[in-house]
Amino acid sequence: MHKRQLLQLLGITLFLTTVFFGRDLMTEFNREVGVAQQLWESFISSIDEPDEATVLGASTSTELYPVTQVVDGDTLKVQLGDKKETVRVVGINTPETVDPRKSVECFGKEASNRAKELLVGQTVRLESDSTQSDRDRYGRLLRFVFLANGDDVGKQLIEEGFAQESLYSNTPHKYRQSYLEAQERAQAEKRGLWAEESCPME
Repeated sequence: MHKRQLLQLLGITLFLTTVFFGRDLMTEFNREVGVAQQLWESFISSIDEPDEATVLGASTSTELYPVTQVVDGDTLKVQLGDKKETVRVVGINTPETVDPRKSVECFGKEASNRAKELLVGQTVRLESDSTQSDRDRYGRLLRFVFLANGDDVGKQLIEEGFAQESLYSNTPHKYRQSYLEAQERAQAEKRGLWAEESCPME
């Protein structure tokens, strides 16, 4: 066999050997990577995720929280995990009934009673708004409140004439247009505090 042919044969043999064993090495490598990934995912899933109520004090998901108390028309308390939180409903304002600095305002009791009718014994979904603060200066959570059936409590109180649309900050909340439209309907129909025999809020 000529030297040139021998070199060619040697080269081919080396190439085939590299391909064969290289493929096995790559297969084994991929297998090991897959096993490592499974172990990592198993480890991650075994770690208890922090409770959302603990992290955020509320949820923007579909989780429901028991109402423990209705303070007045726009404030309630809910059970979030192992603690109770006071929630100020974003986007509405009702006449005061419990502020020690103020006397009970006109139509305040009616608004408070209606909120109790809607919320006592219920579970609610809480929804935050990135345009609003997470809490107010009193430490209350600022949230939209929805019943388990999806009804927006704040909007319903406005539409029935028990609350006014109100900005809790200088930035409009995400449902403001819908709330204003609900208020226009309440005013047009003279419902609740918009009725002629009722006294409007200041």
